[in-house]
Amino acid sequence: MKVLLVNDCPDRMRISDFYRQAFQEIGAEVEVLDLYYAAMDRDGFMRAGAPRVELAAGRLAKRFLRRAWAVRDETRARLLRRTAALQPDIVMFVGNIEVPLPLLQELKQRRPHCLLCNLLMEPFPVGNTLLRTAVPLYDCIFTFSKFQVAQLYWFRAQRVAWLPFGMAPAVHRRVTPNAAEQSRFGSAVAYLGTWQPHVELWLQPLAGQDLKIWGNQWYRSAAHAQLLAKWQGEGAGLYEDMAKIVGSSRVIFNMVRFHNGNGHSMKTFEIPACGGFMLTNRTDEQLEFFAEDDGAAYYSTAAELLDKLQFYLGHDTARSQIARRGHEIAQQHTYAARARQIVEVQRKLSGS
Repeated sequence: MKVLLVNDCPDRMRISDFYRQAFQEIGAEVEVLDLYYAAMDRDGFMRAGAPRVELAAGRLAKRFLRRAWAVRDETRARLLRRTAALQPDIVMFVGNIEVPLPLLQELKQRRPHCLLCNLLMEPFPVGNTLLRTAVPLYDCIFTFSKFQVAQLYWFRAQRVAWLPFGMAPAVHRRVTPNAAEQSRFGSAVAYLGTWQPHVELWLQPLAGQDLKIWGNQWYRSAAHAQLLAKWQGEGAGLYEDMAKIVGSSRVIFNMVRFHNGNGHSMKTFEIPACGGFMLTNRTDEQLEFFAEDDGAAYYSTAAELLDKLQFYLGHDTARSQIARRGHEIAQQHTYAARARQIVEVQRKLSGS
């Protein structure tokens, strides 16, 4: 089995990296083809200090580079070159990559028995004409959201499969922080995530707690000085530090964002896999994976959030039992297990 993962995200620890490791683990030969603009440093446009100016500069640079890329027909050249060399059984576009329709058609003509698929990690952008009209050209679209399954068939998808997020055992694991790490990363309550207005709304009642906020763009909450004081800075706590934060904190506040509906997020599995006690908003999909108070604790209202937080901060045994159960359940949801689901679809469609 040969797999080509097509990625356009320049971040470290991308989901394409998790899937590369996962496919390798199940015995597949796998490569990642990066289709982002090498001159761009996305984190470089996120520095605190002059964020609006730098973000604007980043958008202009990306627009220029995208046009240069298109003039050179770089996407077509790189994709056809790699597929010819690898001869993959699966080509999987990771995320909402805008691939020209003739190129998708050409890939199917050159590799008619190859599973051409798309792995969606965000809500599908129905307003994007190119992505919308490309839907029927994929043999299968994998989506993290059950809600999107029916939506994608509405746009004439050939096949849609629900493929939840997961965890990478090499990254999302229990760690025992040393004294210095406990001092730096530890708190009663921690939140890991990029600033969003609705997330800020839910965090405001927690500002009086021993709270640390880890993630980017929280300078945008400058109107709320108390919350901003809890922020640990741009780029802090990312990547390898996530497990240390979870291991040093008593409660991890989590929120499935409103645009993900009644679903789940990557952290749904990552927090329990790191051994953390997850207090998250109540959604049907999360409850399918972690039953109420059996792997995770849930809230639906601000009052319930504060009640649950107060209770579990005062009951270490109950909190530890739920965290242990969550860690146990999370081991069933590896990206290797998800990769096997993708391979099974390929085998069914190819008749092998």
